[in-house]
Amino acid sequence: MLLLADVLLYAAHVAVIGFNVLGWIWKPTRKANLALLGITLGSWLLMAAWKGAGYCFLTDWEWSIRARRGITDDPDNFVALLIRNVIGWNAPDSFTRALALWVFVFCLAMSLALNLRDWQASKRNNLA
Repeated sequence: MLLLADVLLYAAHVAVIGFNVLGWIWKPTRKANLALLGITLGSWLLMAAWKGAGYCFLTDWEWSIRARRGITDDPDNFVALLIRNVIGWNAPDSFTRALALWVFVFCLAMSLALNLRDWQASKRNNLA
């Protein structure tokens, strides 16, 4: 049962990251993307009090399940685990944290800008 929970949570975590990174590209998903980016930011800020800046509640659940499975060699963050699992590189924590932060900032800026543009366009269309 723990293996199933681990696999499902890992897949969900990858899906959340994927949607955070790509969801702003398509107009129909932009509002949901902005909402998920906000939830991610909220988690990062809330979890910072206990685990440090940029720590996600999904990572906390993932590490808890993996620890109960006897896996104790996890890196400090999920992005590092993902990089290790995909390409086999044990990336330094400072690199993975900076990568996650800069990709997040870029995606949030794109999502905010495009959602604002869409909102302004819909206002103009409603006035016409």
